[in-house]
Amino acid sequence: MKQVAIPPLSETPLVSVILSSYNYGRYLPAALDSVFAQTWPRLELIAVDDGSSDNSRALLERARQTAPVPMRVILQEHKGQGAAWNAGFSQAEGEVVCFLDSDDEWRAEKVAEMVAFMRAVPGGGVYQHQLDDGRGHACLGILRSGDLLAQWRACGRVNTALRHDLTVFHVPSSGLAFARAVLEEIFPVPEAVAASPDSYVAWLGAALGPVCSWPKTLGTWRSHAENAGKSSCFSYRDYWVPVVLPEINRRLGEWGVPVTFAHHPAAVLLEPLRQLRDARTRRGRKAEGLPPFG
Repeated sequence: MKQVAIPPLSETPLVSVILSSYNYGRYLPAALDSVFAQTWPRLELIAVDDGSSDNSRALLERARQTAPVPMRVILQEHKGQGAAWNAGFSQAEGEVVCFLDSDDEWRAEKVAEMVAFMRAVPGGGVYQHQLDDGRGHACLGILRSGDLLAQWRACGRVNTALRHDLTVFHVPSSGLAFARAVLEEIFPVPEAVAASPDSYVAWLGAALGPVCSWPKTLGTWRSHAENAGKSSCFSYRDYWVPVVLPEINRRLGEWGVPVTFAHHPAAVLLEPLRQLRDARTRRGRKAEGLPPFG
C-alpha cells in the first residue's frame, strides 16, 4: 500500500498560494488583497487564469506589477480548474501549498496560523480550517480529524450516499493546506477532473495521512449562483459520481489501497432492512427475503 514520508516543516517554510480564476474579475481584487495582507513573511503567489473573457487577466497583470510578494501569472486556454491547479503546482516551490479560489477571501492571519498548526501536528495528509459564507454561517458544521483511511479500510466498499460520516469531511479549496510531499504523490490532477479538484486532492490526501482540522474560521467561501458546484454541468449526480469518484478509485487502486467508493442512493432506503437482517442474524435467525443493498 502507498506510503509517503512527510517531513516536518522547516522553521520558516515558504508557502505557495495557488489562485485559480475564471471570469471572476468582480471578485478577484478582494481575493488578491487578502493574499497580499497575509502576516506570514515567506509567501509566493501563483495566479492561474483559465481562459477568462472578462477583465481578470488585466487585473492579474496589474497586481503582479505592484505585488508585495513574489507573484507569477500563468495564462492558459480554458481547460478547467483541475488543469489550472496542475499549472500552478508545476511552478510552486513552497514546502506548504494552499489553494484560493478567486471568488473567496482569507483572513490576514490564515497562512501564519496554518503553518503553526502544521508544525504542531506534523504528518497530516490534509490540513483544513473553517470557512464562513460571509453571513456568519460555517461552511461545514463539523470539521473532523483523524485517520480516515483506517475507517475506509474497515468498510472496504464505502457507499457515499449512505456514509456521509466517512465522505463529507473537508471544506472547499480555500480552506485546504497541504505539505508539498503529499501533493507530489497526488499531482497531476486528471484532465477529466475539470471541476472539484479539491475533493479529488483531499480524498487522496486522506489516504496518505490523517485529516487535521483547525476549527478557527480563517476565510470566507463566497456562495453564489455561479459556483461550479451549482452548475448542471458539474452536479453531484451528473459529474461528481460518474467522473470524480472513478478517478479517486483508480488512483487508490494504483496505490494498492483496499478501498472502493460507490454511490448507491437506494441503500439509504434499504439501511433499516439491513439493520433488521443483522439483528436477526445476531439472534441466530436466518434472515430471508431481504433485498441486497450496496
